[in-house]
Amino acid sequence: MMKHLGRVAALAGLAASLWLVWRDNPVAVLGALRAAGAGLLLAALAHVLPMLANACDWRSLIRGANRPRVLDMLHLVWVRESVNSMLPVARIGGEVVSFRMLRR
Repeated sequence: MMKHLGRVAALAGLAASLWLVWRDNPVAVLGALRAAGAGLLLAALAHVLPMLANACDWRSLIRGANRPRVLDMLHLVWVRESVNSMLPVARIGGEVVSFRMLRR
């Protein structure tokens, strides 16, 4: 069961997101996304650069044969920031989750 917990949580999050958009007038939400346009994409891409630097910095602290790839570290940074942003866990929950993922 634990093997599939991430997928189940992702599907639950997607379902909750779709329900929230549907509940709050999908036309208005899509209109806001359309109005943001390329600026929204540019903001997302601009945020990837500091995340990538963070991943490279953390990766440099890990030595030996078990050193993760940069993309794996970037995934951990993404998960850590997501957990810290979405859950009221005093910005420590993301660190715990990413550490557990790294240990695997």
